[in-house]
Amino acid sequence: MGLTGGIGAGKSTVAKELVELGAVLVDADVIAREIVAPGSEGLAELVDAFGDDILLPDGSLDRPALAEKAFATDEARGVLNAITHPRVGRRTAELVEAAASDAILVQDIPLLVEGSMAPAFHLVAVVHAGEEERLRRLVELRGMPESDAMARIRAQATEEQRREVADVWLDNTGAPDAVVETVRQLWEQRLEPFERNLRTRTAVHADPVLVPAQSGWDQQAKRLVARLALASGGHAMRIDHVGSTAVAGLDAVDMLDLQVTVADLSAADALAEPLAAAGFPRIEQIDHDLPKPSYGAGGETDPAVWSMRLHGSADRGALPVWLCESMGGPGSSSPCSCATGCGPMRRQFRSTQKSSVQLLGRRPTRPIRCALRRCTARSRRRGSTGPIAGLGRGQSPAVGHSDCTSALVGGAEGRRGIPRSDIPFM
Repeated sequence: MGLTGGIGAGKSTVAKELVELGAVLVDADVIAREIVAPGSEGLAELVDAFGDDILLPDGSLDRPALAEKAFATDEARGVLNAITHPRVGRRTAELVEAAASDAILVQDIPLLVEGSMAPAFHLVAVVHAGEEERLRRLVELRGMPESDAMARIRAQATEEQRREVADVWLDNTGAPDAVVETVRQLWEQRLEPFERNLRTRTAVHADPVLVPAQSGWDQQAKRLVARLALASGGHAMRIDHVGSTAVAGLDAVDMLDLQVTVADLSAADALAEPLAAAGFPRIEQIDHDLPKPSYGAGGETDPAVWSMRLHGSADRGALPVWLCESMGGPGSSSPCSCATGCGPMRRQFRSTQKSSVQLLGRRPTRPIRCALRRCTARSRRRGSTGPIAGLGRGQSPAVGHSDCTSALVGGAEGRRGIPRSDIPFM
């Protein structure tokens, strides 16, 4: 999980509680200080680049003096980044690699949003406090001049930018005890089950629920698309948010439909482990959908056309998504929509899933399921909003029969104490 928040928001309070609960913490600020400690190669390179006057009498780094030089020009900033960033990256990788296989790893990164790092994490948690409260803390508790404190706040990401990437929103405006209790609930109800399911490749299941239109569906789809795009690597030609949840203001089954276009079914199969590692384990007992003879067009009743691979989510707290990965090619005007009557597939999924997948106590509201299927390219399903996250713009899958990977991806949130978007940690 990536942990971030603005200066003065109280991120250290959350990090401390997570460590006490058992998390392995990798703190970017600590690493940044470590790589320029007295006697380090990093500090020696900084002195060579910026001069001896960036050192204090005891030989340690004078950070304000370095900042004055390093941030004077874009060129100087580039020199600083070229020296520090690779070292921070290598040390971070070492610490992550050293963590136990069953660890809940938390990376504390102040500039996670500014650095566009969110897709690299299974979850992103943002610690929030209002601007006035943050300013008060910086002035009263840290002794910063008010103008300096405000300048630092304004130089960082906005609240809106942080909300765009937040899977978990931790409001720390009030007393510290309040956010600590929220963190404990997050740990018990989401992080521990997620880690266990991720490690054992176990998918969470719950029946879809028809709900009023949710304003957050589109943004949650964008977060999942970015995550899946990174996990898919070169196999994904484009990713689209389609289906009823893509239609603003429309009541819908509480499940996102996402469509991933790939070259062929072998590419879909190649995604099995990357998707599992990203939190979407395969459900082996489902490998096909039911043919839909009602379409009555060119071989669509051929069972081979309906081959698929089904994946689920290891996360109890994510929103359900339907992902269709279809074969791209020349001459096509629209991606395969996989509007193939997913009801029969879902009924087949439910009939097998209940006996084979660990439910982890509380019944979650939203499953994440991911079906990789072979299907026929048709016109885009109602509600398609086009490419998301800039993937595949201008690319189209082939017309006619196509190798298609579908994924119903989602998760639990809302019912029986499971967090959702309208309470603190969703």
